[in-house]
Amino acid sequence: MVGLIHTIGKKVSYDDKIADLKRRSFKYVPDRFFREMNAIADVTGQPRELIYQINFLHELFHCSGVAACGKATVDGNVRLGRILDYMRDLGIYAYAGLFVLIPTETLDGRPLNKWISVSYAGSVGSVTCMNEKGLAIGEKGGGGERKWDGLPMSFLMRRMMEECSTVEEAIALMKSVPLTCDYYYTLSDAGNNIAGVVAKSQSEQPVYVIRPNEDYPDWMPNGASLPKKFEDVVYLSGPGERIETLAERIDAAYGKIDAQTVIEMMKRPVCKTTNLHNAVFESVTRDFYFADAGRKVLAADAPYYKGNITEFLEFYQKNK
Repeated sequence: MVGLIHTIGKKVSYDDKIADLKRRSFKYVPDRFFREMNAIADVTGQPRELIYQINFLHELFHCSGVAACGKATVDGNVRLGRILDYMRDLGIYAYAGLFVLIPTETLDGRPLNKWISVSYAGSVGSVTCMNEKGLAIGEKGGGGERKWDGLPMSFLMRRMMEECSTVEEAIALMKSVPLTCDYYYTLSDAGNNIAGVVAKSQSEQPVYVIRPNEDYPDWMPNGASLPKKFEDVVYLSGPGERIETLAERIDAAYGKIDAQTVIEMMKRPVCKTTNLHNAVFESVTRDFYFADAGRKVLAADAPYYKGNITEFLEFYQKNK
């Protein structure tokens, strides 16, 4: 269904685009990701190419994010809110799940981090996630379609989850690999560090870091800028009413921000009518909250579920 709608709307074959994307980004994707995709295909009896399409489609469809800590929050601890506005009407919510990932492989002799992903069946990458060390990440898509000679975004986020423990380590990883398309990231970690990142593939400055109280770079498309800057806050959203409202809500809640405040911040019009899932991560305590859309309800208006990654991992360790 996704491929058909994309083909009709863009007047370009979805299958051809996926094939071109996979060919150009193949060498940048770790082998362990392909082994996992192949295993999913084999155990479910689905064609491997279908599983590849599920995992590469993030690059074709291009949400909002906010991270606050210190003086902005009720107790000084960081909260990261993430909105995914993404094709809700296609029914992807029927395949939603919370995935707990416990890698068994090592990288350069050290174990990979365990992590959670708010995601969908068949996807081995991630767009909304936190690891056992407290590193949490959300993303917002931009332009740059067909800039595919690099590591696709959802696989980059998985690498950051498995290989990094802090915001600075994640930024260093972004700078070390060729990127695809244009993306915007919000990051937080257990040390109460936060950052926003503008990542533009094939540019003179592919990774631009936004710290609290800082604005977008002056070379942003259409002169985009933040309505207001805040100490101990980074945020990003679509232009116009969405980012204006988000800034107003941050201002009104400043100094009192907790998980429930962030949940309220992410409601319409900050989220769009395509709102597929939302999440709030508390990097210090490892608590998280997430909500998925339904046929008649946006994720922002759906019930939120609470979990704790440390407790989840202890449960799996005891019951494996």
